[in-house]
Amino acid sequence: MNLNKSEFLAKIRELVGEGDIESALDLLSEHIEVFAAYFSNDIFMLKGQVQAAKKQFILQGIIGNVDYNRTIARVNLAILELVGKIEKKTETQNNRRRGHIMHKIPSTMITQSETKCIVRIAYNLEKLFINLAMDEDTVFQEIQITEVMSVELIDNNEITAFKIRTCTDEEQFIISEEYTQWIFYVRPIREGLFPLLLKLVVSEVINGKERKRNIVLEKDITVTNIKNELILEFTSFTVITLDEKRYIEERRAEFEKLLLEELEKVKGIKSGVNFEKEHLQEKGEEERLEEIILTPEIIMKKVGKLRLEKITMEKAEKERLEKIMMEKGEEERLEERTMKKVEKLRLEIITMEKAEKERLEKIMMEKAEKERLEKIMMEKEKQHLYEVKKPNGSDFFDPNHHASCFIIAIFIMIIIILGVIFLFKN
Repeated sequence: MNLNKSEFLAKIRELVGEGDIESALDLLSEHIEVFAAYFSNDIFMLKGQVQAAKKQFILQGIIGNVDYNRTIARVNLAILELVGKIEKKTETQNNRRRGHIMHKIPSTMITQSETKCIVRIAYNLEKLFINLAMDEDTVFQEIQITEVMSVELIDNNEITAFKIRTCTDEEQFIISEEYTQWIFYVRPIREGLFPLLLKLVVSEVINGKERKRNIVLEKDITVTNIKNELILEFTSFTVITLDEKRYIEERRAEFEKLLLEELEKVKGIKSGVNFEKEHLQEKGEEERLEEIILTPEIIMKKVGKLRLEKITMEKAEKERLEKIMMEKGEEERLEERTMKKVEKLRLEIITMEKAEKERLEKIMMEKAEKERLEKIMMEKEKQHLYEVKKPNGSDFFDPNHHASCFIIAIFIMIIIILGVIFLFKN
């Protein structure tokens, strides 16, 4: 009979409910290597108890009908508990394949300034919060994980935009009770908007061969050379500096408060589930003596009812947690898209401001050059006019020249007067 695990467990419960305990034990023995190898000793012990009780009751007459029914009831209960353990072990193995990743890669970096990026992987989400300073770039995500995983931070741009170094091994072992961490140091070398790739390698052994599967996450990084956030006004190109530190601290406090509230909710849910489990276990212990003398049908009803209540409660809580995580992830994605648009707009404004500044400087330089040329032309024109009015190259406009002419004229007049006087005397 070829059965999968769910069909196998359902068939066992059906046989126990019908009171066919021997067929149930035979079915367990047939599939012991496939589904129940871990519980093989328990199965053989239960078969021995049934055979011994039949021998003592039917052949030897050592025990009576009441004792025989008690033994069969104990074996029935043990088989149902065994089925529950097999099912729980399967669920635990499946759940262990799911884990969580946290990556803290700043969405804004400064050129030629090294930035620390952190990646953590753990089976338990709460382990990722240990000694973690969270901000708006801290992202959590559920992924498939294995015992050994590799993590790389890759610059896949056609022209290199980042220099990346690390102090941790690329391939590491994932521990169930702790988180595993990778640290990268990223130095941008060009301004602009560039993607960074986070590559996870999941390794599994399938049919005796190691198989690998890649999980690639992409994040856009805005690289600028301005350390303080600037807001530019389009009309006047006025630059206003904000108190960036206070803004980030306020956002970080709000983010940490929200995450702490979510953690308290998760802890409360887990505490409630554990309390219900303990309550059910205690209740089962108190009623066990009564169930021993009951028929297998009544035992099956009570156990099935308790198990159904437990499964319903756990399923409802799991759905609520998944809904909370999905809503939280959607809010984070919306905020991330908004931040990208704002950052893109800021870069465009900075570029426009820079171009306008260069244009104004060019106009000022052209104006200064024009004034200088006009001054030179005026000087040349004055020089030319001076040379035109100056007769025969003599110093016609020289004041000393006028004085000399005046003296000579007086001297000539004196000579003429003396000559006239001399003529009258004779």
